[in-house]
Amino acid sequence: MSVKEKIVNLSRERFLSSGFSGTTVEDISSEFGMSKKTFYKIFPDKNTLLRVAIFSFMKMTETKVSKILSNKKTPLIERFKELSETLITNTSKITPVFIRDMKKNAPDLWEEIRLKRKTLMLKYFTQVIEEGIEAGMIRSDLDKKLIITIYLAAIENVINPQVLSEMEYSAGEVFDVIITMVFQGVLTDKGRNAFKKPLLGGANA
Repeated sequence: MSVKEKIVNLSRERFLSSGFSGTTVEDISSEFGMSKKTFYKIFPDKNTLLRVAIFSFMKMTETKVSKILSNKKTPLIERFKELSETLITNTSKITPVFIRDMKKNAPDLWEEIRLKRKTLMLKYFTQVIEEGIEAGMIRSDLDKKLIITIYLAAIENVINPQVLSEMEYSAGEVFDVIITMVFQGVLTDKGRNAFKKPLLGGANA
């Protein structure tokens, strides 16, 4: 792993836990025993580092999820469980401190991140719905776009660190309820038979 990659990985952890303004170039460069001057030869400014750190994180998630969903040897419900667990694990790494800091100090980038996350969620869930309909596990008489819209609204407004921090439930518990509510209404009898257990088994995230 190159020094640049190590800086990106370390800074991502710092940004997510301490926020953008709570993480300084001096903090990061000192971890590698380098001067700020050397740091700026690798990254022109902290904003650039933030962008690289966060979007590389999202890219890793996208790659992992794409691999999960493309494995057609695994039943659809099981793949959706893996997808849910991956998204929850990654969501749990984003702290309310990071969100508040981004909204205040880097609002344009935060909006870009939010829209990117929404786009990816739309892509993933659309794939699940379409495959479920084709396999006869999801009802074809319901409006697919409406199902997806309702699901995404629930995810965006509930499964986010700021809201979760004010609740007494884990991301896994909340996700189980949302998915159960959405899916139980759209599944066929065949789909319900494959959906007998909670998606995440009530696991905490």
